[in-house]
Amino acid sequence: MSPPHFFKTSRPPILQQPEDTLLKKSPRSIAAIPAARALVKGDLLESWTRKDPEAAAAFISEELATNPGYQTQNTEALSVIAASRPEFTAQWLQTLPAGNIQTNAAVALAANWSNFDRPATEAWIAQLPPGPIKEAAARTLTTPPN
Repeated sequence: MSPPHFFKTSRPPILQQPEDTLLKKSPRSIAAIPAARALVKGDLLESWTRKDPEAAAAFISEELATNPGYQTQNTEALSVIAASRPEFTAQWLQTLPAGNIQTNAAVALAANWSNFDRPATEAWIAQLPPGPIKEAAARTLTTPPN
């Protein structure tokens, strides 16, 4: 049974598509629809970070700036950004508001970057100002992998 006609026409056409189709679309085009911005999370955000980490990071930053309560629950998205663009992530996380998302980004960066360039990771941590970000990143290097 299909949804009532008023339901289909009251939503933007892009949102009338099945979720698996939405995941294949450009997250940027979905995020451009104010009513759809909340959909850019979970699998869709993770998929976007794999395709365009800088654009996904910009989206996360915009959400944090316009919605103070926004926190990404998808630490995998942060890990993907950190693994694919460590130097970018090192700069980007400094622009994030203090709190869980900044700490999670620092931990993801240290954990991923140290796997292939530990000296660069240590140099990055050394230049961080004292505080929770530096402590969390440094702990990542001293914690044995699971």
